[in-house]
Amino acid sequence: FSLQDVAPFHMGTYYCQYRTEGDSSGCSDPLELVVTDPLPKPSLRALPSSLVPLERSVTIRCQGPPGVDLYRLEKLGSKKYEDQDFLFIPAMKTNHAGRYRCSYQNGSQWSLPSEQLELVATGVYSKPSLTAHPSPVVPPGGDVTLQCQTQYGFDQFALYKEGDTGPSKRPEKWYLADFPMVTVTAAHSGTYRCYSFSSASPYLWSAPSNPLVLTVTGKGVQTPSFFLSLGGPRGSPRGAWEAWGGLPVGFRECMSFLLLL
Repeated sequence: FSLQDVAPFHMGTYYCQYRTEGDSSGCSDPLELVVTDPLPKPSLRALPSSLVPLERSVTIRCQGPPGVDLYRLEKLGSKKYEDQDFLFIPAMKTNHAGRYRCSYQNGSQWSLPSEQLELVATGVYSKPSLTAHPSPVVPPGGDVTLQCQTQYGFDQFALYKEGDTGPSKRPEKWYLADFPMVTVTAAHSGTYRCYSFSSASPYLWSAPSNPLVLTVTGKGVQTPSFFLSLGGPRGSPRGAWEAWGGLPVGFRECMSFLLLL
């Protein structure tokens, strides 16, 4: 009886019994299963940024609680890891791009893994262009579309607003993507840049476009919101972030099975 993804609800007293043709055993002695609370997962971040121009330096740092015995930092898919809380990359290369995660050990117990960090190499391809339609100057309540266009046949685009915590990503038809903004407010004002890349190499991006300054005329400043949209080219199902986990199965009562002789 194998228990996958053990969780607190698996705790309890377990028994087993067997049965042959015409006879069955009594229950075994009880087995008490105890599930300890997992150590909290650490945080993982890239400094100064997870978007790293080629040949620039970056530090990936794992942060757990005080008194950690051992850290483990790994690049997913590489089968390589570092038993330390940081990884310094002096000059970013395309082979450094990818997904990273870390965990730590206290005594004999390992923590849950951190959230995955996506390290992106930028400047792998020439920069796209970013334009505003109908104009980069918009009245409050108006609509505007930011259009990112590349000379390559890329199917993925990312739009960054200066000061925000992350990008808006969207798939579009080949070579360009439209980022519509409806009923704009002063919160939409700011400096924007876009990147283009291929879904076949999601961590190798172009250089950033030239900055585009969007101005919303009028008074009042609101806190900007951040949204994220993922997926494949137009007409295909939307993509989704990976989900970790499984469907655990457990037995808490005296169980029986058939022993074939």
